[in-house]
Amino acid sequence: MSLNNSDSTKMENYLKNEQGMFVCPYKNCEKVIKNQNTMYYHILRHSEELPFKCTRCSQQFIQRNALMSHLATKHADNLKLSAEEKKLLNVAENPVAKVSFACPAKGCKQVNHNKGNILVHYARTHLKQCIPAYVKGENCKNCGKDYGSPSAYLYHSINCFHDTIPADQLNIISRIK
Repeated sequence: MSLNNSDSTKMENYLKNEQGMFVCPYKNCEKVIKNQNTMYYHILRHSEELPFKCTRCSQQFIQRNALMSHLATKHADNLKLSAEEKKLLNVAENPVAKVSFACPAKGCKQVNHNKGNILVHYARTHLKQCIPAYVKGENCKNCGKDYGSPSAYLYHSINCFHDTIPADQLNIISRIK
């Protein structure tokens, strides 16, 4: 495996193990990932400087959308983007800041700028009885698909366990989408 000297985050070749999974080339990192794109972002996390940096708190991000989401949620008190932020994000204003999704469950006050986050919140909080809990290292109990995070599993589960979710709950979920 070799790294391109001009940019250590770009890979000329990716290492694969016997099962065809991508293996992180960094010493003391035993991360094994199924998708090449996911491995690219994992390797990028090893770098000291990520491409997108919040000018307000210096938190760093791999993707532009992650920075935009961060600005909309963590710095919602001052949504006006600086000239530097507009240039970095290549936008006139922060479009994410203008969007919000509220949890449709009665009495729930959860609000988020990201629809996927509200769906995960709803599954985690309001569908506990319908969706089996995520267990690290185990695959989806319904279809066998592998998930590396509780959020990804819960987002997947809304559709995968569709048949076990009561109709009134499905109606509520449809209002989020």
